[in-house]
Amino acid sequence: MAELNQDALKAAEEFARNRGLGNIIGVVIDTIRIYLAALPKQEPSGWRSIESAPKDGTHVVLFGTLWKDPDQRPRACLSWWCNRREDSPAYALGWFFIAPGYADGFNPTHWQPLPDPPKGAEG
Repeated sequence: MAELNQDALKAAEEFARNRGLGNIIGVVIDTIRIYLAALPKQEPSGWRSIESAPKDGTHVVLFGTLWKDPDQRPRACLSWWCNRREDSPAYALGWFFIAPGYADGFNPTHWQPLPDPPKGAEG
């Protein structure tokens, strides 16, 4: 979004200078640029490539297909990345699924963070 704003500011600056308002508009546009640069970067929303998924145990929603599904219908499920731990060899390296059948071959292609809990929910 900031890149789009920068392009719009550049166009506004050129428009103003072509009309003899360069000094006044230039100061305003420089001030806006400083403000935009100070804004916090927003996380992208929606589905993201699986390569960017966190592998630190964070719970996420995965999207993909089951290998054994002949129709290859897209599915979503709750999951998290599990690193193999010496004290619990049952947990292997990879995505851990709660839904039955997913551990036998789910091919995730995208992920997104869990949504915020409902307002008033105890946690």
